[in-house]
Amino acid sequence: MPKPPITQYLPQANIRRYLLPGEQPLHEHDCDQCIFLGTSRGRDLYFCNGHRSPTVISRSGPDGEYESGIEFADKEPTLALALIRAIRLGYADIEITVSNI
Repeated sequence: MPKPPITQYLPQANIRRYLLPGEQPLHEHDCDQCIFLGTSRGRDLYFCNGHRSPTVISRSGPDGEYESGIEFADKEPTLALALIRAIRLGYADIEITVSNI
């Protein structure tokens, strides 16, 4: 039996309310292919589909500190939030399943 998509467990709130009008990144980001998804806890969230495979990014500082990878979204809350936002906004057409619930 296939595992249910993770999106069925997400709140049905309108994701656009998280993106404040005029919200800008807090930290410099050098990829012009990334889509800014807002900020959370001082971190800038992005979705990027411009390289080898789609990914999410959580940037935390001016010196290039970041975490990335859809495969790590189950371990890093800000990557999970970036992935949820990207899916809800229609940028990521990715089938995500819950493996351990």
